[in-house]
Amino acid sequence: MVEIKISPRKMGAPRFVSSADGWKPKLTEFKLTPEQLEGYKKGEKIENILKGDKPVELTRERYLKLKSQGTSDMKIVKEFGFKHIGEITQWKKDNFSPEEIEQLRINTLHVKRTGTVNKSILSPSNVSETKTTKK
Repeated sequence: MVEIKISPRKMGAPRFVSSADGWKPKLTEFKLTPEQLEGYKKGEKIENILKGDKPVELTRERYLKLKSQGTSDMKIVKEFGFKHIGEITQWKKDNFSPEEIEQLRINTLHVKRTGTVNKSILSPSNVSETKTTKK
């Protein structure tokens, strides 16, 4: 009979060590209603499903209201679920004319320099409803 030696290190209980990439071997269990499960299958974030919040769509009026409160584009990106800052830049191009975008940029510079929002620039009467397009 052949005797096999097994290292004591391999004889104990399984060890779970956190890896460098942030993955933790911890199981989190959620109980979802059928409606919540459908939302999860459609790609909604589990945090939004559990909160019960439906993602709110960003509109011109909401954007102007947030900017008049001094909210940065980065905070708006996080709040409305954009993946990166470039998406809100494209959204602004789709929803505002070049002149309006310039007014918004001027207001952002004003806020950075003085710490106050120039609300007259962001008033709906000052931002026209028409959009100019390049031909």
